[in-house]
Amino acid sequence: MELKIVSRFRAAVTKWYDDPWMTELEIRIFLMNEYQIGETQAYRDIPKIKYLFGNVNFTSKEFYRMRANKLIEKARREIDDAESNLEVNKLCFTGWNSGIIGPDVSCVFP
Repeated sequence: MELKIVSRFRAAVTKWYDDPWMTELEIRIFLMNEYQIGETQAYRDIPKIKYLFGNVNFTSKEFYRMRANKLIEKARREIDDAESNLEVNKLCFTGWNSGIIGPDVSCVFP
């Protein structure tokens, strides 16, 4: 019995880490489908999982917020160090962005 619970918790946490934007409803559905448990048991498992492993959604959002702040700070420093307006435009589209947010327009700039 305890092995099943540990396995269920481990699977839920792994699933949540794979997709940190999953809602509690999606985790509940996953637990019910994967382990053939009832809705009530799945709802009881979620707070226990959060207690044992932390709130995955909150932690992930904080991580991405921190990462975005670092990218913005890096871009600001590079723009401050740029020598010309053309260099600033090039940095905005290719230098710090690396194609994550917008298209790579490096072919536009010589």
